[in-house]
Amino acid sequence: MNTLAPIKAGGRALAIVPQTYDELQRMANVFVKSGTFKSTSKNADAEQVMAECCIVIQRGLDVGLSPSQSVEGIAIINGKTLIYGDTLTALLWAGGCKVEKWCTGDGDNRAGHARITRPDGAVIEKTYSVDQAKSARLWDTRETVQRWGKNNSKYEANNDAPWHRFPERMLEWRAFGFAVKDGASDFSKGLAIVEEMSPQANAIASDDPVIDHQEATYIEAEPMPQREGGEFSRKGKRPSSNAYLQLQGNEKFNALRGDVGKINDSDELQSCFDAFERDGLAWAEFPVSWAELLHDDYCHRLADLREDEPEVAIADQIENKLMKATSLDKLRAVAMQHHGQEPWDDAPEDQRDDLQALFDERQAELQSVEAAE
Repeated sequence: MNTLAPIKAGGRALAIVPQTYDELQRMANVFVKSGTFKSTSKNADAEQVMAECCIVIQRGLDVGLSPSQSVEGIAIINGKTLIYGDTLTALLWAGGCKVEKWCTGDGDNRAGHARITRPDGAVIEKTYSVDQAKSARLWDTRETVQRWGKNNSKYEANNDAPWHRFPERMLEWRAFGFAVKDGASDFSKGLAIVEEMSPQANAIASDDPVIDHQEATYIEAEPMPQREGGEFSRKGKRPSSNAYLQLQGNEKFNALRGDVGKINDSDELQSCFDAFERDGLAWAEFPVSWAELLHDDYCHRLADLREDEPEVAIADQIENKLMKATSLDKLRAVAMQHHGQEPWDDAPEDQRDDLQALFDERQAELQSVEAAE
């Protein structure tokens, strides 16, 4: 007679944790083949997907997540490792913290709040308002947006951006992200939350935009500035997406987007912009839709870095740049850098007309000089 082994009841389930690099790769292979882990880049080959999964597992172990929790709660977006807000919230609760998030106010007076009470009783509370979201160019009230489809054709679609669909929740997450940075970074180990990143980062988590025009729709970036004769981003001198992918691939583009998101100094970010500006074209070497995404990343990052800078100082910086411009292309490049939803919208509202007048004056001067030459 066969005797069945008894099944033990109770006890705590323990995760399988890799101890060697070979074990890490074998575990990553299981997650990839099972479909549990998916790369955020549709152009990733099998080797890159495996590498990303290994990094996700290892980064999860750094913050105290099991491998299975890591592949669900951590993502690599544009070369930056991020953690989802609900996963980080769970880590804080498990670590003895109390986490509270709520929203107050109505309309444009709304603000998201987050309070973290640490195990020792220390309280960290942060607020993020609609005005701050507007300054960072995150606030989005459009019901529909223009998207790029096949053959470079535009079509109108419902705005599914998280800042449009879930504005109060996003205000809360933004406040939560700042609270973690200022008072609970020992739990996050420096990981930013996905919801704290720019709007396109949330969308890219499920659909990478750096792919062929013929096969996918692009996430819409903020409108690019205009230059004389038409939209500056669509006037020649740019390769098609197909040609660029065949000649260069997308590694440089993805690396540059990652670098833009990591820069912590506005002057350094400006230098990065200048390095890829040519003949008045921003991000000149890239196809138009790619350039739009880069410009959107740049505008969001610049707004984040300038949140703590006095607006008057920003207006002075713009004025100095306009005065130092030695050609029409350089003058227009300055205008591009400070054009968000409205011209000069990172300067105080009462100084924007003066900046526009100075721009018009300098443009007339430089046109006269170039005409004489």
